[in-house]
Amino acid sequence: MWSEDEWLTFTLLIDTAFAGSVNETNAKAWHTLLQPYRPAECVAALQRLVAKGQKFCKAADLVGEINADPSRPSFGEMVQMVYGHPHGALHAPVGNEWSTDAQRRALANQAAQWRADELHPLVGAFVQSMTVQRLREINLDDPDYGQARRAQLKAEWGDFCQRATHREAHALAAGRERREGLRRHDPLAALGHKQITQGDNE
Repeated sequence: MWSEDEWLTFTLLIDTAFAGSVNETNAKAWHTLLQPYRPAECVAALQRLVAKGQKFCKAADLVGEINADPSRPSFGEMVQMVYGHPHGALHAPVGNEWSTDAQRRALANQAAQWRADELHPLVGAFVQSMTVQRLREINLDDPDYGQARRAQLKAEWGDFCQRATHREAHALAAGRERREGLRRHDPLAALGHKQITQGDNE
């Protein structure tokens, strides 16, 4: 449970970092959504959002950041899991149980999806969303268009991760069971806690 002083301090921090995020209309919703979390968790998550360069913050953004999966791959790691040779998803072995090219392609796509699911659940979900076939058609090493395609894929990965975070945040806010082991125990000076240093991720 937050004390009145803690909540006032936190709303001032939000207003300083993201002007206009909390107002008379949504203040009660913010307070309700953040009640299950300790002030230290909320301030640490706010600091990380500021470090990422986020310009506006919704309550769902903050709840999602508090519960962010520390194992979530960066864009570079995702690319390696999908395209990397020889262990990337798109290089998963097919076997010989096919008799036509269409069967081979279908089995290859199925094997790629299975490999992606094994490598990381979020990567598997992204591959399923994009489709294996579309990812195969994206040539990231093309001398003329590879850089632009990589930038587009990075944007799509970022958008996908953001949507996944928001879905989880809304589920948690609705009262579903929180995943264990993800609560932050790093305190910050603003509420009597020490400073956190966040490493950069691509």
